[in-house]
Amino acid sequence: MFFKRLLGRMDIEDALLRLDSLTKEENLMTAATALEIIDRVDRNVVALTETTQEFRDDVKKVETTTHVVDRNINRLRRGAGTGATSKMALLSRSFHQP
Repeated sequence: MFFKRLLGRMDIEDALLRLDSLTKEENLMTAATALEIIDRVDRNVVALTETTQEFRDDVKKVETTTHVVDRNINRLRRGAGTGATSKMALLSRSFHQP
């Protein structure tokens, strides 16, 4: 009977040690999965930041072009009494300016 108790306790201790080992392994796997997800999110944030910057650059180009066109329209309005040739020259220059 004593040996049966001893063997029963040994089985329980072995099971608890195995359970502890499995729990630690599961925690490591969970941490590794979390790190993979964090890395993926980080790469997406970097890509989004780059795309946003490219978008901002494009908006600045459009703003610059809009200002040039607006300036030329104002010049045309002020010089409405001049000939059509000078108006065409002014419009032509607006498309070649940065």
